[in-house]
Amino acid sequence: MLEGAREGLFSHLGVYTIDRIGRNHLETLDIIQELSELGIEIIAADSPHLDFDTPNGNLFLRIRVAIAQYEIEMTSQRVNDSKRASLRTDNWPFQLPDGNRRKKRE
Repeated sequence: MLEGAREGLFSHLGVYTIDRIGRNHLETLDIIQELSELGIEIIAADSPHLDFDTPNGNLFLRIRVAIAQYEIEMTSQRVNDSKRASLRTDNWPFQLPDGNRRKKRE
């Protein structure tokens, strides 16, 4: 997408939600800034009238991206905590790796 933007192949970018443009908050903000500098208008379906060039729009953008990053990190932490808890109770939640067998409790 960025290559096409740099080549001037489009003038607008439509996304479902603004915080899914990048993989993390820094990448998302960098991509949005680059697209803005290239003159590409970003339209988000969940907030179609938001203008990222205004102080209010810029604040909203940064809050949305920060919240999205927080949600990603919390989900990852919960999944890892759940895996650790399952391992502590000897209840591996996934298929065992090749060469391993489940030990029966006595």
